[in-house]
Amino acid sequence: RLLRVLQEREVVRVGMTRPAKVDVRVVAATNTDLRELVAQGRFRDDLLYRLAVFPIFVPALRERPSDIPLLVFHALTQVRGPLATRVAREERSALSCSPLAMRLLRAYRWPGNVRELFAVIESAAIRAGFGRIEAQHLPAEVRGTTRATSVPPRYRHDASGDDERAAIVAALERTDGAIARAAELLGMGRTTLWRKIRVHGIQVGGTREADR
Repeated sequence: RLLRVLQEREVVRVGMTRPAKVDVRVVAATNTDLRELVAQGRFRDDLLYRLAVFPIFVPALRERPSDIPLLVFHALTQVRGPLATRVAREERSALSCSPLAMRLLRAYRWPGNVRELFAVIESAAIRAGFGRIEAQHLPAEVRGTTRATSVPPRYRHDASGDDERAAIVAALERTDGAIARAAELLGMGRTTLWRKIRVHGIQVGGTREADR
């Protein structure tokens, strides 16, 4: 039935006898290898060919550690919302991630991908009292010694320049231009952040002298 919808672009509505034309766009996602299932006879090859018109491969989180700082920043933004409604506003605004915690997060393999990362950040935020997330607030599997030994000593961003610039701009907007707090959110040192701000030509206004 699904194949007919994709191929003929028509459906037979409940209670009707004549097919009706439809104009829809189908977006499908899977975490399994459909071609392998076709080889095993568990998935129709003609349906696969109809679905795989414009495939987009999204690698696992462990294959793109450079995305983790931006995802952590987004997760912290979400945690500041409904989860922390009973926490004082000034305490919620202090929620951040220490450089060491960020490096541990980047070194972990994340078998549960982004969902696991968001759950870890939410749990760590609760343990940190909605303050600064330190290494001890992370689960044991994330801060395990075998993982920690592979953590790079300082921040290293290997994504495209546009992605890095967007992450820095978002962090600066969230912290009202406070360099120290933005560096914590991104998991890098203040000197590194200042250097990248100059490289990307980002205008920083209203920064406090203590942040320079």
